[in-house]
Amino acid sequence: MGVRAPAMMYEPGMGISVGVLGLYSEFMKNILEAIEIGADSATFAALEIPATYRAAVVLKSEQEMFAGVESAKKDPRKSVHIQEVATPEIAPD
Repeated sequence: MGVRAPAMMYEPGMGISVGVLGLYSEFMKNILEAIEIGADSATFAALEIPATYRAAVVLKSEQEMFAGVESAKKDPRKSVHIQEVATPEIAPD
């Protein structure tokens, strides 16, 4: 059983649509536009990185909620939450 993402989700080659732009902050719009135009590494290096972003997360308090539950009865919709999270620091090269 597969899950299909909403049509407004971003996929490579899809182009930047109004639906996609409505999902992201200005930071993410700039990143997506750079991807879409095939920007060079200098352009990516100059982009501002947002302090937070929206992500699908599993809460620490719920990480064991499916322990002992038969695999076929596990429903990930019960454990996945959408919330703002801090952007991790970029690792030094």
